[in-house]
Order: sequence, then structure tokens, then C-alpha cells
Amino acid sequence: MAMKNQKERYGTFIHSNEDLNVGIDLKIDESRPLVIAHPAAGNHYHASMSFVQEFDHPFIHLVIDLHPYFPDTWPGMVSTTGNFMKYQRINDTIDGHPVFRICDSKQPHWQVQVTADAEEYLNSIPLVDILYLDWIDWINIGDEIRKKQVKSLLDYVSKFVRKDGLIILDHKHDLKRILSFKETEDKLLDFYQSLSSHISYSGELEWLGENSASDLTAYSASMYIVGDNGESKEVNVADFQKWMRGLVPEFAQTKQQIDSAIESGRNQFEHVDAYTWDIWNCNYIQKLTDDITHVNLSNLVPAMKTWDLEYYQKFLGWLKINDHLLTKPQNIRSYVKTNQPHIVNIIHGDLIELSPLLFKENNFIAVRKSLAKKVLNRCPWWVDNMVKLQASSPWMESPIPNLVWSGEDVTTKLVEDIMDLSYSKFIEKFDDLDNIPDSLEVITVANGNGELKELLQSFEKFLNKSKFPDEIKLSLTVVHLDDFDYEDNNLPDNWVRS
Repeated sequence: MAMKNQKERYGTFIHSNEDLNVGIDLKIDESRPLVIAHPAAGNHYHASMSFVQEFDHPFIHLVIDLHPYFPDTWPGMVSTTGNFMKYQRINDTIDGHPVFRICDSKQPHWQVQVTADAEEYLNSIPLVDILYLDWIDWINIGDEIRKKQVKSLLDYVSKFVRKDGLIILDHKHDLKRILSFKETEDKLLDFYQSLSSHISYSGELEWLGENSASDLTAYSASMYIVGDNGESKEVNVADFQKWMRGLVPEFAQTKQQIDSAIESGRNQFEHVDAYTWDIWNCNYIQKLTDDITHVNLSNLVPAMKTWDLEYYQKFLGWLKINDHLLTKPQNIRSYVKTNQPHIVNIIHGDLIELSPLLFKENNFIAVRKSLAKKVLNRCPWWVDNMVKLQASSPWMESPIPNLVWSGEDVTTKLVEDIMDLSYSKFIEKFDDLDNIPDSLEVITVANGNGELKELLQSFEKFLNKSKFPDEIKLSLTVVHLDDFDYEDNNLPDNWVRS
């Protein structure tokens, strides 16, 4: 992996130790995003965000708190000085944590708001590059907070940081005083020498950044470098990639999919529950048409663009170059009926996890609404390719009445209904018959009794009665979690594994 020159300095930090410098030293792995973690951040995560923005490199901003302040939700809502929402929600992680970005930023970045115990979460993820501390109640080393010594605290939390990574001790809560850090005494040199051999003091930092009100603020902190403690402290690439694809859907795609996204000019999608500029604009126009001449300007205005297309495409280009971060194609079992082009695919896995990998413009997902919502939260690209099987509200008529998904009482003709509704959605999206794609893939999850023979026979019944154009190749892909579903035996006549 390529490392930038150790002596290259980053940012506009004022760094004072024996000398006064602008910028700080940090070894950056150019082939992956930086990761900064801010445990127990509360509403002070703007400090760590402003810190990592100085490096001009793609980054993951982990904000970990049991009681988070989401930047798009009261009381943590963040606005610019022009009354615009500063952040926009773009997707959820595979574990359901919301992901945000600063809309006017050119840098590829993802702020993951993790609602969890900080220590438990940090123990479950790859080592981070930077650990940002401004509150220490979450650290469990068995002492009362005011009796904790900074050297024991730093030694304890260093296990979360990779070799040559940083621990930043923010001065917000006067942690030096709380931690019995007696800088005014003559024992300062003794303190530095008493630090663990793998932790070194690098000096004091000051920098300018925005606060929660988007006002420019001066931040200050002490910086420590984590060295080699005799154990493996490098970031495991395989573990990092697996973790990343659970956070950001682009990392869960293949190089071929990224190529396709670049060629088609695909833009960043917002979360399906995000308060977007389009929604705000519709509300604004509605107020005007209702003869309300003084529109309520206290309502924050979402940004028109969550991520400028030019810079999003640049990120995709960077991701294509660093394709070791991307996902390999999924193992698939496929079955075809003799003398027909149509196909049934079986994939073992979790649809929510696999949703970015399965995405194509002519693929459609047909599942129950609760699962559909989780897929859309994780991967908003599916919003125009989600087939509606159930009514949105109890009083509305469902496309498939009295839907029963599995078991002996499964809805009659379930597979046929799924295919029919998917084709209707397909025609609705591609209404220009002269430019209609030559294939349609319908993706669903295990249903009925989970038997391969039952599935293939149901698909065959649909084909026998279908009015699909002959030139369109049909694929039905079933994703199943249980190992015993769709075992490869007892095929119906004229069906073979391809």
C-alpha cells in the first residue's frame, strides 16, 4: 500500500512543540479512506469533523454516542449562515445507523452516526486512524473519572488506533485538569517520559473550523502518536473492506458496476426519508398557491444538491482506481428450462447486505414492504425499481390481497403475481418501447416452502401463460438466508443447472 511521505505536513494547524509549524505529520494510506472516531461526541462532533477535513482525503467520520445529535433532526439540526441545512442524510449502514454528508463539501466523506456504547463499537471494527477525545466517561478502566491519569487513559484507548495513528485530546472540557495533568509543574518532562513506550507526545494544536452554529471557531488540542507495542497494529485490508461495504453502498459494488455508474453519470441519491430540496420546494409552492404571502422562512432549506455530480463522479473514479476496496461478484446457482432463454438464480445471503451488489437499472426487487423499506434505507438507488406488493396503508387495496409469504398457506400464484407486477413496473419505467432493455431481472427472497422444485414449477406456470415479449429475457433471482432452502436436488422435467 502506498504511504505518503512521513515528513509531508497536512492542514493549516498551528502545531507547537519544540518548534512552531503549520500542519502536522501523518502517514496516510492513499488507497483507502481515513477513519476518525469521536466517541461520546454529543453535539461537539463539529470539532472532529473540522479536524479531519484538513487532510483533503476521503474519510469516514464515526460519531459514536448512546444519545446522538443527528444533524438533520431537532435539537441537533445544523444550518449554514444562509439558513440552509448543512448536512443531508444519504443512506443507512447495514446495521441501521444513519449516514450523512456536508452538502457543499467536495471531499468524499461519510459521517456515520452510531447509536451504541463507544467501547463496544470500537472493539467491533477495524483499527481507526484517528481517535478524537473530548469526553472520557465512556472509557472503562475501573477508576473514578477524576482519578484517571492521562497516561493510563492513553494507554488504554491506544488499542483502538493503528500504528502511527493519532490520539487527539480536545481541550473543550479542560481534560488536562480533570486528568491531573499538571502542566504548570516542573514534572512535565517526567510525565512525557512516563508515557507508555508506544505512545509519544507530539505537541499542541490549534485550528479554525465551524461549530454547531456554522460560526468559525478556534479549536485546540494535544496530539499523541501511537507507535508499535509489539502487537500487530496494522489495518487488515480484508476486514476493512468488509466493514466499509456495510457502511457505504458504493464499496459493496463491483468494478463493473462502478464503470457503469461513471458511464451513465449516476449521481448520489439521498435517503428515502431525507427532507430534500424538492420536498421543501413543493411545500413552498403550495403555501404560495394557498395565498400565504409571507412564507415561514424559519424552516431550514435543504441544499439543492447533496453531492455535486462532478465531485461524486471523481470519487467513483478514485474508487475504480482503488478497486481492492470493491466487492467480488456473488456466487450464483442458475437453472434454465430446456429450449428457453429464461433463467432462475439462487443466491445464499442477506438481501439487505447484497442490495448494492444486485443493483442494475433493469433489475427490480419484489418483497414485502417492511423488507423493502430496509433495502431502500441501505441503498436508495432502488427507489424507482422497487415493486409494490402491499398497500402503504391498511385501508388501501393491496396489489396482492391477503399476502401470505411462506408456509403451507402461502398465497396462491405468488411467484406469478410477483412477475406480473414486476413487468408492469418495468414497462412503467421503460415506457419507450423502441429503447426497452432486452432483459428483466426480478429479485425476491425465499418464499413458499423454500423448495427448488416448487419454485421452478411456479416460474414455469408463469412462463406458459405470460404475454411477455419474446425478445425480453426473464430472470427470477431468489435470495435466501437459510442453508437448507432451495437444495440442489429433485429438479422438474426439462430443467437443468447451467
